[in-house]
Amino acid sequence: AAAAEAARDAALRVWRNRNAPDVPRARAALAAFGAALDTTDWFAPGAPPPEVANDAAFFLQQTGGCGEAAEAVLLLDVVLRAAPSRVPARLNRADALTRRAACATDGVARAEAAEEYRLYCTAQGPGSVPRAIARRIATALEVPRLNAAACRPRLGAHRAVVAGDAAALAGLLAQAPEDAMAADARGQYPLGHAVARRDVVAARLLLEAGADPDRAGQSAYAYPPLVSAAWNGDVAMLGLLVAHRARVDPVNPPVLPLLAAAQAARSQDAGTVRAMLTLLLDAGAAVDATNAEGATALMEAAGAAAPPELIALLVGRGAAVNRVNRYGRNAAFAVAPFVPAADATMAALIAAGVNLDQQDQRGTTPLNQLFAWSGRSGAVVRLLAARMLAAGADPRLPDMERRSALFRAATSGDVALTELMLAAPARGPYPASDDPVPLLRRRLADATRQGCPCVAEWRAILGLLGAE
Repeated sequence: AAAAEAARDAALRVWRNRNAPDVPRARAALAAFGAALDTTDWFAPGAPPPEVANDAAFFLQQTGGCGEAAEAVLLLDVVLRAAPSRVPARLNRADALTRRAACATDGVARAEAAEEYRLYCTAQGPGSVPRAIARRIATALEVPRLNAAACRPRLGAHRAVVAGDAAALAGLLAQAPEDAMAADARGQYPLGHAVARRDVVAARLLLEAGADPDRAGQSAYAYPPLVSAAWNGDVAMLGLLVAHRARVDPVNPPVLPLLAAAQAARSQDAGTVRAMLTLLLDAGAAVDATNAEGATALMEAAGAAAPPELIALLVGRGAAVNRVNRYGRNAAFAVAPFVPAADATMAALIAAGVNLDQQDQRGTTPLNQLFAWSGRSGAVVRLLAARMLAAGADPRLPDMERRSALFRAATSGDVALTELMLAAPARGPYPASDDPVPLLRRRLADATRQGCPCVAEWRAILGLLGAE
């Protein structure tokens, strides 16, 4: 204990020496804090007062260590949440971010630091910033000297949107409408935040101030606002964006808005999806527009197990039910055997005239495709297969591996499904295909040797095939 006390006293002497270099002083201060730094939960309710946490963070970033700078940023986030008006914390956070940016060549940290410097400078007043600090900030902001223009924060619109403060946003945009297109450290525009938060009021203010309705961020890979709104099932936002002339058929986007609206059938109710599809189609979206894979909105709706009314809506608006994607697959291939609702989707496609014997580039048919889905539900496979077989799907068409849907049903061990497929009329002649019997006999032998209860199923299937 005496040694620890002596070490603490020595550290305090170094820290109190204002002529000592910054780094040794900072390390001495941290040493003087001692075990308190390691045992205090800085993020818990009732944590040390902001001024104490601010000082600890200041000394952490002053040491010059990369890890310490990252810890200082986290600690200062807590300080500023508790005391947003604590001006020195802005400067300390900016310095810590600058250090972190230098450690990791982190452009995001550098951009965040610039905004923190502006917030500090504005709160302090450009003329009241100490000279040495002013030079450091001017260098970081790449300006010759600090003044009101250099210190003006650029991301107030982002903060107002995130805070849900429409009045503050309106006031800011009235003074600086260009901030409607100010990108944050990660390249996102305020409109992207508003769409993500489903804040139609904020989005309207931004659009009226000149925000680009087609851009959520600087990246070419950022999803257009229409796409995000469609995934959110946000009909009001979608309508607002369309009213501000967002492009319903943008060129080479990551996702087309109409396809996003069709995909939303996975999570949104039919009425919401119907409203979105109708809104986009009425605004001029091409019903058969395709993505890079050649998929259409009808294919996406089929993949989302959309209810029949949505399939009928798209077909009624001109969707080509037998259009194929770049792999030669029509919408029936997209119906996944996971949920019972897929059966109604398939029924709607059949009613619209989908070709159930379409073969893709590998010779697979929609019926054969049922066995390609990982995690498929056996019950739903049987539902869909029964639906397709009743509509005339041919289970004997082999793919490029010489295997038909009948082959795959038999080798899956599903007796009822095999019986269903055998009952379908043969319409040959067919290309050469593999006989499942040799494989089934090997599986029966293995099952018998291992004492597997599945022996009965393998024998039953062989019996159906006339081989037992």
